[in-house]
Amino acid sequence: IFNRDITTWDDDEILALNPDFSPPSGQPIKVYHRVFGSSTTAGITTYLHAACPSKWPESQVGSTIDWADGTFEAQGSGGMSAAISGEEYTIGYIDSGHGHDDGLFEIALQNDFGTYQTSIEASANGGVKAAADEALQLGVLPSDPTADFSAVSLHNMPGEFTWPIVAISYLYLRADQTENGEKGALLKAFVEYVLSDDGQELLTKYNFEGVPADVLNVALDALNSLSLPDGISEWTFESADSTDPGTGQQDYVISGKRRSYDEYAITELESEKADVSDLEALEAEVASLSFQLSSGVSTSGGFIALHGSGTTNPSKFYWEIMSLFEAQAKPSVKMTYRAVGSSTGQLEFIGADQDYAAYNDFGSGDIPLDSDEYTELTGQGVTVLHVPFSLGAMSFFHNVPDAPSDGLRLTSCVLADIFNRDIT
Repeated sequence: IFNRDITTWDDDEILALNPDFSPPSGQPIKVYHRVFGSSTTAGITTYLHAACPSKWPESQVGSTIDWADGTFEAQGSGGMSAAISGEEYTIGYIDSGHGHDDGLFEIALQNDFGTYQTSIEASANGGVKAAADEALQLGVLPSDPTADFSAVSLHNMPGEFTWPIVAISYLYLRADQTENGEKGALLKAFVEYVLSDDGQELLTKYNFEGVPADVLNVALDALNSLSLPDGISEWTFESADSTDPGTGQQDYVISGKRRSYDEYAITELESEKADVSDLEALEAEVASLSFQLSSGVSTSGGFIALHGSGTTNPSKFYWEIMSLFEAQAKPSVKMTYRAVGSSTGQLEFIGADQDYAAYNDFGSGDIPLDSDEYTELTGQGVTVLHVPFSLGAMSFFHNVPDAPSDGLRLTSCVLADIFNRDIT
C-alpha cells in the first residue's frame, strides 16, 4: 500500500484478509505520509522493514525517506489526523494516542506471532510493555543511560500479544547542569516528576504507558547523574493528600496544596465532563494570561525559566505537568515545550551550528540520537543522557466507511505494497 503496489481497496490481497469486506469496485486508496523529520515515520518504516524486508528494504527506513509517487503529504500528527478524518478511503499512520483521541479507525495488524489485533487490544493484554520487556531480555536496551542508544528498536518483538510498533519516548539531557543555576534544579525536579508514580500514571490519560520497572531504573540512574551547582537548592514535593507543616510553605517546594484558580477550574470542568466550549474558553483565558506573563517578565526579572522542544507525541503530557509546576511552585516559574518533532528536538539539543550550545534546556523524541549524533556530541565533552519514560504504540489508521465491523486486517507486506503504490 505504502509503496503504491496495491492501489485499490478491492485488491485480491486485501479481500483475502477480509472476506466480509465489500468496498466499491476499483475504489482508490489515498495514502498519506508525514513530512520533515518524523519519529513516527522512523517507527513505521523500521517496522515495515523488520516484518517484510522483501518489499520494504533498509534504504526505505528513516525519519525522512523518498516516498512513492502518488502519495500525499501531511505535516505533524495533527495534520495526519485531519487528513485521514477529512476524506474517505484514506490511510496513514500516527501514534495510537492521537489516533484514538481523534476518533480514527485503526487497522488490525498481524504481529510476529501471527495474532491480528489493534493497539488498544494489545495494550489490554500487556502487549505494549511486553515489547520493552523483550528488548531488555534480548539486550537491545542499554542499562547505562550515558551509553549509545542508537540501536534500540522495539519493533516486531516476539510474543502472542506483543504490539509490533512500539516507540520509547526519551528526554535528552546534558548531565552537566553546573552552569545552569536554578534552571538545572528545576529541570531535575521536572524529570523527577515525569518518572514518579504520579507522572507515570498521568501518561495513561493520553493513551501512553509508563515504562516497566527495569527500564524505569535506567531512567532513574539518568536522573541521579545530573550534576547541579554547589549550594543550589533542590526542589521537593508535597502531595495533595498529605500536609508538611512549615516545610511545605518553604521555597522550592512543588505543593499539591498550592494551586492557581485557572488550574483548579480546568480540573473541575474536566472532572464534570464540561462542554468543550467551556473548556476551550477557559484554556484561551489561561493562554492569554500566560502570554501576558511571558511578555512582561524576563528570567532576570523574577522567575525561573525552563524550555524544551521535540516530539509531538507526549506534548500534552508535558504541558499538563508544566501547568502544575507553574501553579504549585512558590517561586515563579515559566516552563514551555515546543512540539516540533523528534528530529528538530534533537537538532536543538545538539546545537551543532552554535558550537554545540543547546537551543533548548532539554530535548525529547521517540527515537534515540543516532550513532553519528551521539559520537559528535560526546566528542565535544558532553555527557549525553537518554531518559526513557514512556511507551507508545504507533499504528496505521484509515477512513474506510464500509470496513468490517470487527476491524480491517492488513499484513505488513500488504501495507508495504499500498505505500509502494503496488496496491492502489
